[in-house]
Amino acid sequence: MPMNDLPQHAGQIVALDDILKGKSLWGELVEFNVFTPYLIGYAIWLIFYQFFDILTASRLVVACTFLLYLFSFYKLRLHYKAEKIVDWVVIPSFFGFAYYYGFVTFLIGIPIGIIFFLIINRWFENDSGLNLVLSLFVGVVLFFSHILSFLFFVLLAFCSLLEKHKFYFYRYLVPFVFFAVFLIFYLSKGDTLGDQYSYGENEWIGFSPKLIELLVNSWILQSYVYYIYIIGSVLLLLLPFFSGYKLSRRFQRYIPIIVFIICWFSLPLVYDNIYFIYNRYTLLFFGFYYLIFEKNSQNFTRVPLHFFIYLIVLGLLLKVWFNILNFNKESEEFNSFIRELPYGKKAVGLVFSKNPILTESLHSFVHFPVWYQAQQHGWVDYNFAWASPQLIRFKKDKTPEMVPRSEWSVASFLYLNNCDYYDLVIVRIYSSENLSQFMNMGNCAGKYRPLLEYNHWIAYEKIVNP
Repeated sequence: MPMNDLPQHAGQIVALDDILKGKSLWGELVEFNVFTPYLIGYAIWLIFYQFFDILTASRLVVACTFLLYLFSFYKLRLHYKAEKIVDWVVIPSFFGFAYYYGFVTFLIGIPIGIIFFLIINRWFENDSGLNLVLSLFVGVVLFFSHILSFLFFVLLAFCSLLEKHKFYFYRYLVPFVFFAVFLIFYLSKGDTLGDQYSYGENEWIGFSPKLIELLVNSWILQSYVYYIYIIGSVLLLLLPFFSGYKLSRRFQRYIPIIVFIICWFSLPLVYDNIYFIYNRYTLLFFGFYYLIFEKNSQNFTRVPLHFFIYLIVLGLLLKVWFNILNFNKESEEFNSFIRELPYGKKAVGLVFSKNPILTESLHSFVHFPVWYQAQQHGWVDYNFAWASPQLIRFKKDKTPEMVPRSEWSVASFLYLNNCDYYDLVIVRIYSSENLSQFMNMGNCAGKYRPLLEYNHWIAYEKIVNP
């Protein structure tokens, strides 16, 4: 699947499973980080991995997340008594920015967030003790699913509370105070490795780029014909007005889309070493937008234009299908390549060619070498064990030289001080014409020799002096 971060998450699951079963080769490098907002997604993934290989387990996690996402929006649509067209528009919405970037735990957190929102709204309407307990429980589950999903849906729930109870909202503040304490405790923990790396300064993006990104990234990560997606998005925004739908008079239906728009245009791109903050929420936009429409009984049957909405949805889904097929075709050689690599070695990934050719995506291969960790129980840097939300993290005195952001710069390899650290170098490059010259530059010149080559994938092994 063309999901950039998927190999890293899969690598974490395999490493975690090996540690729990006492057969890890890398236990001395890492430590557990139990109080993490990735706990629920990784627990589900780990359970699947007990019955399937890591590739199948990963596909099942994504597939189940997709189905749960559709179910949660279906329940949300029923809650607002919105039209069935919502169920169709959200199908391709799942395959946007967060999907292509492989933010699996965030994707898991979205349907859990919607379910939390529905349950706490039930408590707003019927303040029974059971509904309160359920709200607190699902809220905690949401927190341990993904922190950004947790923050968004708690905010959405609070806005819904203000709409329902206005000046008497204070009667329902118990769960919000509880969640605030939970959040403060988590934030006070800090990042134990934060003084060893940085993704750069906090960064905000202007209005116009964000607007374009919303229209494009709701369906795709990158495209040379991005204007087609802009046209499709504009049509989906306008067609309801010409297809027998009208705007609802119930203000509560507008709360999700209003909160979304405020968050989208106010949140940063980077904050406190967390990248792509606002970008992730695209999968909510069109589902929330279509909640505000209802059928105009006088015009709906006489205006057939609503069928164009279904045609656009079908076209977007076909494009997703083609992208997945093309990416599987383009990455097929890697499966043979990875099986022939030696078991359980420490490797560094050098991805010169990060972008696929056949797939409308971006950086899909940047973390692909980490499938060696997931399938051959090795260890690959750059590694997500650096990242603060991960379940297993580097010990403070065991961090490697390949720090965060080195995955984007293969030149980092040239400046390694300890060239004996890695047994393998896993390379992806479209043209290997100058690769041997590169491998003979820098501090590690002459330390590695070619081991295996499969078209765009090349492995080097460390030269062991007798």
